[in-house]
Amino acid sequence: MSNTELFDPGNTKFRALLGTFHKIIKNDPNPQDVEDELKQLSEMAKTTSDLTGRQVEAITARCANYIKGDYGKTKKPEHYEHAKPSKS
Repeated sequence: MSNTELFDPGNTKFRALLGTFHKIIKNDPNPQDVEDELKQLSEMAKTTSDLTGRQVEAITARCANYIKGDYGKTKKPEHYEHAKPSKS
């Protein structure tokens, strides 16, 4: 890991938001019980200028998936968009 990665504000902010997400869901609460907190976290990710688009997507997708009850469920490779056979 390079020194620029260690001190990149985007990485620091991303790790902080990711840590907050994990604290919110630590004890596997009912999604309705933490929905407001996850929505706030998602909005924080969207409004910060320190994150890349992919980092914002990573946080917002985790929040949305937890609220929907889909977080942590493993998808099979055939469900991945990039793994679908091309129609040639």
